[in-house]
Amino acid sequence: MKIQISRFKQNIAILSDIRQGFRLFCRFNKYIYRYWKFGLLLLILGNFSILLSLAEPYIGKNALDKGILLRNKGVFVIYVIWGIGIYAVNLIVDYSHRYLKNYTIRRVRIDLSRDVLKRIRKYSLGTFQNKSTGENIYRVTNDITGAANVINDTLPNLLTCIFKLMLITIIIVLINWKFLALIVVYQLLVLFQVGLFIKRIGEMISLKLTKSEDIFKKLSEVFSHIYLVKAFGTIAKEGRKLLHNLIQQMRMEVSETNLRIVSGILQNTANKLFFGVIGFYGSLMVIQGELTPGSLAAIMLYITQGLAAYSSIINLGQQVVLNRIPLGRIASLFDVDIDLKENGHPEDAILDKGSIEFRKVTFGYKNDKHILENMNFCISSNTLIAMVGPSGCGKSTVLNLLLRLYDVNSGGIFFDGHDIRNLKFKSIYSQIGIACQQPFLWNDTAASNIAYGAKGVGQKEIIWAAKISEAHDFITALPGGYDTVVGEDACKISEGQKQRIAIARALIKRPKILILDEAMSSLDSQTEDKIIDNIKKEFTASTLIIVSHRFSTVRKMDLVYFLEGSACMDIGTHKELVERNMEYVKLFSGQTENI
Repeated sequence: MKIQISRFKQNIAILSDIRQGFRLFCRFNKYIYRYWKFGLLLLILGNFSILLSLAEPYIGKNALDKGILLRNKGVFVIYVIWGIGIYAVNLIVDYSHRYLKNYTIRRVRIDLSRDVLKRIRKYSLGTFQNKSTGENIYRVTNDITGAANVINDTLPNLLTCIFKLMLITIIIVLINWKFLALIVVYQLLVLFQVGLFIKRIGEMISLKLTKSEDIFKKLSEVFSHIYLVKAFGTIAKEGRKLLHNLIQQMRMEVSETNLRIVSGILQNTANKLFFGVIGFYGSLMVIQGELTPGSLAAIMLYITQGLAAYSSIINLGQQVVLNRIPLGRIASLFDVDIDLKENGHPEDAILDKGSIEFRKVTFGYKNDKHILENMNFCISSNTLIAMVGPSGCGKSTVLNLLLRLYDVNSGGIFFDGHDIRNLKFKSIYSQIGIACQQPFLWNDTAASNIAYGAKGVGQKEIIWAAKISEAHDFITALPGGYDTVVGEDACKISEGQKQRIAIARALIKRPKILILDEAMSSLDSQTEDKIIDNIKKEFTASTLIIVSHRFSTVRKMDLVYFLEGSACMDIGTHKELVERNMEYVKLFSGQTENI
């Protein structure tokens, strides 16, 4: 009794999982509606294929009863020709159905990927930093592929299988209704037993998918930190971790395979016993003259097709249960509140001056902890300023807000009087150039890295930007010149060379606002002086913001913005700050005695 209650609860749990899977599936119905014409054609082709496949046993029945048993060669040949013709047509229909189905899956996958990427663009930087790179990659690759398959397959397959079972039931009743009772009893018994295997296999596959994601994330992290791994000699250590996870995954795969084998053996045995009973019972009816041999053969074939359709429905339920994982993760991505929104009618403004104003800006990465609080300051147009302050004072936060990687909690940031929340994203990014301490170069050519983010630039503009950043000479000395592939994370060139390419990438857009965030920390003072002089000469109509801890760099700027605290920005020339602000003096006191 306890075993029956336990099985009943497990089957209830399975139905709950299936219901949850279908609920998730229904959230993505819009991707089916976009291609409803293709979906309708798929349904027509699928059902037409079913009709053709159901006609084959009937033709075989007549060929046997009216041709072979009655020794009528002409009738037999006609039915054979009919059978070959139907088989050929069914091949064409089946191929068309498969081709159209794969095409629709690809379109759904593209649309889903596009919507996910659009959604990602509207999230702040913090949304991605809360998850590992591997997890983010897994979402936009494996999860989207799995979700696209289940979105496109579930409803058409379910309707097709139900339609096929209904037709088979009607045909068997018309041939001999007595077989129907045996079929219904058998299917109820199989459904009860198979449900247990679906639950256990589903749990194993869920664990396996989770472990696969963990392995993917770890591999991504190892290869992205390969320098660190090699430098600290921890390859063996990281390898053991990966191997441990891989062995666990393989054990799960073995358990899953064993369970599938046991399930397959039991179901095959049950099917053979069932066919034996049907064959024995049907043969008795043939001997008693209640059924023709052709009718018995047709019933056996129809039962075979019915069992296949029934298994497809069970597998479909299993797939819905399993694909709750990718569907759920994609759904959760859409559930995250958009924290970077373009207003209803965003402006595509062109900045004439490049002035910047912070008006009562309050911001914190966590709502209960503000890094900037009621911050007010202005940066006049066409000025060269240095932004300095002790580590952790909020300099990077100010730059993140200028780039609108985050939105302020309150207050506003204005470019030439335009609230940046009213500007189009492309309007902001096209008019701001930034080079960071970490260059973030692609595994591409030097020319492509410089041209990244700028539209319609040619070799002339690329060389112009490289000359300003003092990168032209070393690039031309590379084996392939500007066509040299710099490697992943630009591993084939030095840190200083990386930074000069990154500066050229910021310059090539001819931005109205140029930001250099510790962008010359790996350069010698002589090269840095040349770059700053080149920028001053070529970008007289732009606003330049340099974040630096170098005294030699700071004192070359028109003004210094010294960020002292969450609400305090002391602004003045280098000389003025030295005279009135001891904290400013302390910031550079270790670099030179005479500041």
